[in-house]
Amino acid sequence: MTSILGIGTSALTAFRRSLTTVGQNIANVNTPGYSRQTVSLSAREPQFNGVGFIGNGVQVVSIERSYNAFLDAQSRAAGSANARFSTLANFAGRIDDLLADSTSSLSSSLNAFFTELQNFATDPSSNATRVALVAETENLVQRYQAIDATLGQFALETRDAIEENVNDINLLAESIAELNVRIVQGGRDAPPNDLLDQRNQLIRDLAERVDVTAVDDPSGSISLFIGNGQTLVIGNEVYPLGVRPNEFDPTQNDVIYRGLEGDTPIGDLLRGGAIGALFEFENEILEPTRRALGTTAAALAAGLNGQNSQGLNADDVLGGNILAIGPSSAVASSANSGGAGVSVTVDDLSQVVDAEYRLINDGTGFRLFRSDTGEEFTLTGTGTAADPLRAAGISIEVSGTADAGDQFRIEPTIGAIGGLRSLVETGREFAAAGPLRAIADPGNLSDTTIDNGTVVDFSNPQLLATAVIEFTTPTTYTVDGAGSFTFTSGSPITVNGAEFNLTGDPTTGDRFVIEQNTNATADNRNALLLADTQNQGLLNNGETSIGQAYSAIVADVGSATRQANASADAQSVLLQSAETRRLEASGVDLDEEAADLIRFQQSFQAAAQVISVASTLFDTLLAATRR
Repeated sequence: MTSILGIGTSALTAFRRSLTTVGQNIANVNTPGYSRQTVSLSAREPQFNGVGFIGNGVQVVSIERSYNAFLDAQSRAAGSANARFSTLANFAGRIDDLLADSTSSLSSSLNAFFTELQNFATDPSSNATRVALVAETENLVQRYQAIDATLGQFALETRDAIEENVNDINLLAESIAELNVRIVQGGRDAPPNDLLDQRNQLIRDLAERVDVTAVDDPSGSISLFIGNGQTLVIGNEVYPLGVRPNEFDPTQNDVIYRGLEGDTPIGDLLRGGAIGALFEFENEILEPTRRALGTTAAALAAGLNGQNSQGLNADDVLGGNILAIGPSSAVASSANSGGAGVSVTVDDLSQVVDAEYRLINDGTGFRLFRSDTGEEFTLTGTGTAADPLRAAGISIEVSGTADAGDQFRIEPTIGAIGGLRSLVETGREFAAAGPLRAIADPGNLSDTTIDNGTVVDFSNPQLLATAVIEFTTPTTYTVDGAGSFTFTSGSPITVNGAEFNLTGDPTTGDRFVIEQNTNATADNRNALLLADTQNQGLLNNGETSIGQAYSAIVADVGSATRQANASADAQSVLLQSAETRRLEASGVDLDEEAADLIRFQQSFQAAAQVISVASTLFDTLLAATRR
């Protein structure tokens, strides 16, 4: 009877534990990361009674969780990739919307501005067209500035998001390290299933922030590695990430790794997850877009200013600049030990690359590189004001003395829009007319005509001075009565920095007067050239116009956005598939738990009946002995 009672008691204990475990599964059916637990039972050691072995009941061997390490790793990797592409698609899509909008994009403002220039060229004497052109110039400047300000806001949001992710990574790493300690301490007798589930969920959460590699330790702890193998967690030790001001721009932050060898910049090494996407967005979409837009603004200003200076405005003087832009940026590293300073100017915008440059002193002299590709440019010059360093369309003047290892970040055009502004206050400042006109003397014997000339040297101090060409013979002429120059039919005559072409055969005594083109209110020669700035190849070695350059920016951002969206959609499907497989292996199925609940309930009731029978037998025995 004692053995019957023991068997029944062991069954009650085992089935109660089984019911408790089923209840735990049901209670945590919606708990993220929870793995289904099952009770493993085995028969207790039998007893020998002289004729054979008699069973001794049942015992709980262990409570096991349904867990597949391979499926968990797949789910973690899919989650990291999904977080990366969804974050990238979100940020890239906002820039795509900004640049490609049909009404508020820069393209619509450029088209409106050049349309007004065409109207101005059609009717340069109209005051109304000049007033409208002033307004469109200001509108274009404001559109450039609005886009640049929005991109600047994106940069701040990206910086804040990176810092937020760094804080999340550190908090998750600390929690995982704490769980490592509890798992090692509590797992000496049996695996602490709930703690293991919590740790796995935290690792999956961590992978959504940054790509992470997990390595199990025989003790039960787990080690985590990021970047190029930098240790984030090992046992109960955490090597956190941090942020510090960028060495070239204190308003930007660098992510650093606080390892045994001190703080090390690690931002360029972080891949996957949200933080990897943020760096990818910043380095491959945001900053290149800001540089390219700055380059178009600089090219527009250079083209308009150069052309306006080649014509006469409504006040009969050579036109001035229409637009001003911000200066090129040259910033010394905060780690420099020397006292050198650097200033940069753009010499030839068509040669400038839309990239960040890095000027480095290697101990023997300066070298210039592209930061993104490492391409080196060949420098000429000595770096003085009289002989600056020159390469890639820029001039670099160095003052003071640089030590070996000192470096400077150079941005030729990224700050152009920051200083962009209209310099015209009235429409009279737009130069519509050509600077010169040539008039054939009415008394000329031949019918030779002369054009209004093309300026080839605007630096000539006598450019606008009146001059007289007089033919002393059909093939020779003088200028203002001086010299004797040979005339060749079909070849231009150069006077005071301008070239003039004659049509016909001049005769002796023919005279042509060259003078400043005053009061030429209907002359639109320079206005037509101003309007044609839209089509001129001002960039990429003369091959790309401003409109084409902006279209290329929109296309690049649009392509990156579409690719990110497509990858995000694909990764979402892969993540769902990986999670489904993981949950199939470790998730709680309520139907199955309900069936187990009934099964163990019936088993518990049967075990209770065994104890009841044992009690009856024992009572019968006691009653027999009392007689």
